[in-house]
Amino acid sequence: MVSHRHNIIVSVLFIVFGGPGIAMLYVPLWITHFRVPAGEPWWQIALAGVLIAAGAAPALESMWRFVAVGRGTLMPTVPTEHLVVSGFYRHARNSMYVGVLIGLAGETILFHSRAWPSMRF
Repeated sequence: MVSHRHNIIVSVLFIVFGGPGIAMLYVPLWITHFRVPAGEPWWQIALAGVLIAAGAAPALESMWRFVAVGRGTLMPTVPTEHLVVSGFYRHARNSMYVGVLIGLAGETILFHSRAWPSMRF
């Protein structure tokens, strides 16, 4: 039997270096270098912050729920022992995806480029 500590470590590594971390951290860092455009209105920064936090909530809650309730990890190679159907998973089958999309919407608002319409590809 695998310990809770092991499951927590594997889940944190999956969030940071797996799908959620790649989508919400590394790709935006690579594209935007986390530079907020100059002159960004305060309300837009606040809205982006709320969306990013709201998107991160399902990831953290899912990690906790998979370890505490499911007795496993987020990684498909180390699955849960019990089916998780509570918390965000009571309402959506893929609540992690919903959270990542909400977080990406916040990052899009925060790091958008005003020069984009005039860019040529």
